[in-house]
Amino acid sequence: MNGDGDLDNTPQPLANEQVSADYPPGNQQSVGFSDRDNFVNDMVTILTGDAGGALDTTPIDPSTIVVPISPSAAGRTPVLTLAQIKLWLRIESSQTDEDAQLVMMECAARLYVETYIRRQLDPDALDDQGQPLGIGENIQQAMLLLIAEWYLHRELMVSGRLAEVPYAFAALLSTQRDYPGMY
Repeated sequence: MNGDGDLDNTPQPLANEQVSADYPPGNQQSVGFSDRDNFVNDMVTILTGDAGGALDTTPIDPSTIVVPISPSAAGRTPVLTLAQIKLWLRIESSQTDEDAQLVMMECAARLYVETYIRRQLDPDALDDQGQPLGIGENIQQAMLLLIAEWYLHRELMVSGRLAEVPYAFAALLSTQRDYPGMY
């Protein structure tokens, strides 16, 4: 209540929560304060410094942050064979004009899926008994849907609007995705 006996409906700021983590290389420690009083969910202010030392609170210029480019998937064991991709796209196996393009689409779809689910796909992985784990059918299906979308719509614009990833792609991969902070 304020001094006049009326209720004060002014929202009170929430306390910020401190989180920290150590990141290689160089044992750099990052400490963040979650900005719970902000309208943007999960906004975090990052402070960096040496592990065990004082934190540097100097603001970081976002233009100086270098995000590494995805490495090529060309040298890795494919998740989908060229025959599987051609069957899905209804391309005769005797037609080989676009084989290189289809292989590149498989590599790109693999990298897209790995980025989406935040995990690497390893078709050669073995379980504790030495049996191949393989890649789940939902992941393979999502990759086929993505490759078909790229194959059929080779341009960025489709019918005057930006091309979008099919809803089924996200639905197939949502159970495989690593959601940080959710466990």
